[in-house]
Amino acid sequence: MSPAWDRVPGMRVPLIVWVMGWAAAGPAAGQVVPATPQRPITRGTGGNLNGGGTIDPEQKDPKTVRFVTHVVLSASRIWRNGDGRTLEGKLIAFEDVVNQTPVGAAEPPAPEPPKNPTVVSNGKVRLLVGKKAYELPISRLVKIDQDFIEQVRAGFAKKAAAKP
Repeated sequence: MSPAWDRVPGMRVPLIVWVMGWAAAGPAAGQVVPATPQRPITRGTGGNLNGGGTIDPEQKDPKTVRFVTHVVLSASRIWRNGDGRTLEGKLIAFEDVVNQTPVGAAEPPAPEPPKNPTVVSNGKVRLLVGKKAYELPISRLVKIDQDFIEQVRAGFAKKAAAKP
């Protein structure tokens, strides 16, 4: 019987050494080199004294739900700017009423709206489009919409002056 190295043509190395060389090269070919030249971060697997996280069974800050109520001043209507673009929304006041309750508690009752809501602030109005409030410069709206805003503002000012 011939020696084991005769079974690998052109090699004078025993077959077992040749097979073990290929077996050792396989895992090395599967290793991934990081894309950055920096050294990767390694973490311990439980041998440290501090595992990095703690669990506090008593929660000091209870979770709360925040309810924001917009004060609606007009029904939904089409608003136009000077370029002819349109936007459908409701005129809302700059004051929002905010209530917070713990998670799982009943929803708070509807709050009282302000007696004299702010309709125009710093030359801007607020419109509620869908469920989102937007501020628009009043100067960008057409004259009809500006007049409507002025009527709403004057109406609330008159009501506030009449009530003591």
